Amino acid sequence: MNTETLALFEELAAQDPGSSIFLHVARLFRAHGDAARAAAVLRRGLSTHPGHIEAGLLLADTLAELGESDGDMVHETGERLLRFPRFWQALSQTSAERGAVDLAVVAGLMALLAQGEKVQWGQILLHGVRESLAAVEVSASREPETDLDADEVTQFCLNASIRTKTMAKLFSMHGEHEQALAIYEELLAKAQSPEERNELQQLRDAERHQAGLEPDRQSQMFSLLDQLATRLETRTMARS
Repeated sequence: MNTETLALFEELAAQDPGSSIFLHVARLFRAHGDAARAAAVLRRGLSTHPGHIEAGLLLADTLAELGESDGDMVHETGERLLRFPRFWQALSQTSAERGAVDLAVVAGLMALLAQGEKVQWGQILLHGVRESLAAVEVSASREPETDLDADEVTQFCLNASIRTKTMAKLFSMHGEHEQALAIYEELLAKAQSPEERNELQQLRDAERHQAGLEPDRQSQMFSLLDQLATRLETRTMARS
């Protein structure tokens, strides 16, 4: 199609402003790379057909191609699109049925906006997650392939700087009697009550016996004195 024919169509659209032929003329100009004349045709046509949504969309696209914009016209066209909530709802449903998930989501949001609903993203995402979980079987937790076995966990604990009665018993179970005795001595030095000291002394003595060590006479003496002090303290408290 030559430029003379295009000029005739443009003249025809100008002579008949009530006709929607202007939209087809604008498309022809766009197809032949003349975006400026296409925009001019669309502007004249929209002055007569201000509610023509497709013309508004085409003009916005054409102006963008020219590096221009008409904010008022774009806003008015958007407002007209929001007058049709059922269209957006139908588009969302149809798109979902045809596998166009992204378009279905966008159209669904447009339907909400068109009905004046406040879009709450948290609720939308939560609903989507629940729908997804309902459609699949959630599997049980999986143990990591690099998890430690029982022996490795035990060795890890033995290498740690943990100083408790449980740690001492763990050392004892693995034949590390000196380590166990060292922990009991540390705990005895920090004991806060006579009962706690008495328990720790019994555990220490049992550990020494298990290790085949002769009883420490000095320790035995201190233990006996501590037990006597504990009994005396108990009696004093009972009398008061």
